[in-house]
Amino acid sequence: MYYIPYYPNDLRYASQSPLITEKEKEKLAEITLENLQKDAVTIQLLDQLSSSMNEQQYLNTLNYTREVKLRNINQLDYLYRNITGNAPNYQKSSEASRNTEIGIQDVVERCIEDYEENYKASLRSSSSVVQQLYYQLSSVGYMAANQLYNYHNSRNSELGITLNRQLEDQGGYPFVIDIEEAAEQNTAYRTAIWTGEHLQVTLMSIPIGDNIGLEVHPTHDQFVRIEDGDGLVQMGSQENNLTYRRQLSDSSAVMIPAGTWHNITNTGGEPLKLYTIYAPPEHPFGTLHQTKADALASE
Repeated sequence: MYYIPYYPNDLRYASQSPLITEKEKEKLAEITLENLQKDAVTIQLLDQLSSSMNEQQYLNTLNYTREVKLRNINQLDYLYRNITGNAPNYQKSSEASRNTEIGIQDVVERCIEDYEENYKASLRSSSSVVQQLYYQLSSVGYMAANQLYNYHNSRNSELGITLNRQLEDQGGYPFVIDIEEAAEQNTAYRTAIWTGEHLQVTLMSIPIGDNIGLEVHPTHDQFVRIEDGDGLVQMGSQENNLTYRRQLSDSSAVMIPAGTWHNITNTGGEPLKLYTIYAPPEHPFGTLHQTKADALASE
């Protein structure tokens, strides 16, 4: 089951409210039509890429991205008709790259660009209803790009392609995300998604049989929640005396006091997916470690 962002009812029926100005309606229609065009092109690119894709995991990832974009088109179409009373008219054709890997990079770049542009526009808008539409579109772009980006980047050395952009740490700005779905879809060892002045949220994916490594944070309290997989947490006041041991599974929550030695090990048969909260932040803003080796090399 995939998580697909839905537009809230107050946005769907915004055009019916007497509080919405004609200028706001025009802006909503403009944004809606522009993003319908973008998503239609992205879907066509995905369809062309899927027709030549033999690797099942890549195909599944492409299909997920397509599902997100298709659901978004259906909701934007509904919103546009509700605002204007007319069916949207936009071009649906584009030519995909003949090179499959380059074509996938094009799609990832397109999704990330949609996400970034709409998110920044949401911060600039003075209209709450326009801001809400921009913000929802940025969430769709994030969900569409995240899984495809991570999977593509994990195969970077094989493909010989480097993506020079990454999904940005949203620290310092208001941000809402389905944290369970984000954690389950994350394939990187560590991804910081929100780094503020007093708190940091990161996603982690621990490979089968691996662990985060014995560590202690003298001045940081830490919260960990398991979203998928099985594990073991060990904690203690001394490095060689980890007297606290508990088995972990889906929905387990772990509280780690500052100054406590701890380790979490993946004991299951699949990657251990979790998110963790540090207070105050532990890692630099925008931290992205594809592997544990990357994380160790950065220390």
